[in-house]
This record gives sequence, C-alpha cells and structure tokens, in this order.
Amino acid sequence: MQGLTVSPSPHIKSFVTTQKVMSLVLIALLPAVVASGIIFGLQAIIVIAVSAASAVIWEYVARKIMKRSGTISDLSAAVTGVIFAMNLPVTIPLWMVIIGTFVAIVILGTGAVRRARLISTKTCRCPWPSVYRRVFRKRKSRRANARLQR
Repeated sequence: MQGLTVSPSPHIKSFVTTQKVMSLVLIALLPAVVASGIIFGLQAIIVIAVSAASAVIWEYVARKIMKRSGTISDLSAAVTGVIFAMNLPVTIPLWMVIIGTFVAIVILGTGAVRRARLISTKTCRCPWPSVYRRVFRKRKSRRANARLQR
C-alpha cells in the first residue's frame, strides 16, 4: 500500500498544451469565418472580430481584478469569442456582442479552460436577440399608444 500515489488530475501527462489545442480550434474555425465573410459580408467579420477582441479584453480585465495570473496566452477567450460570434445574427448591434462576451467570460466564469466553455457561448446567445426585439417593440408600442391617445 505504500506504493500508492494520490494526485489531482490530469493523470496522463502530455506535451499538448491548452494553447496548442486552442490554436488548432481557431484554425479549424477559419474556413467558417471566411465563409461567413463571403456569404454575409463585412459585417460578419466585424461581429467576429469585436466578439473575439472583447472576450480577450474581458478575460484580461477579470483576471487583473481577481489578481490572478493571466490566461490570455492560452487563446481560450479568443475561441469563446469566435464561437459566440458564429452563433449571432449579422445584424446584431455591437454593444450586444460586447455584453454577451462579458456574460460568457466574466459572469459564467473566468479561467484557463472551463468545462462549459461552449455551453457559455450558447447560454449567452439565446436571450439577446429576443430581448432586443422585446425592448424595442415595447418602446415603439408605447410611443404609438401615446400618439393615439392625443
């Protein structure tokens, strides 16, 4: 029984780092990004760039506020930003993209690689377009009702 060693995971050591895996994921996403630019135009590339950049910035700011070591170099925030952008419509306002990446990175957890990295992007994607439509429909309907009452 003295030969038994208890240690935290990972139990299998490898030379494959998080940065290598995330760079391969970004390379794998490149054809989809190019196709988005061709099919949907420059606005798709702008949404993807804003999403990736804001995800990296939010990760940096969150790590500084929490006084933890930086994890920007592992590219996981960039992957989250690109995947998040690929789930959004091209017509979405950029401020919503920035808020969505804030939710994905800061609220749903910061760190090198979270278990639910892809789930966080889907969580942030779902409510935004519908919330946006509902807010502005209510404002428009209130204005229309006010005009009708005059």
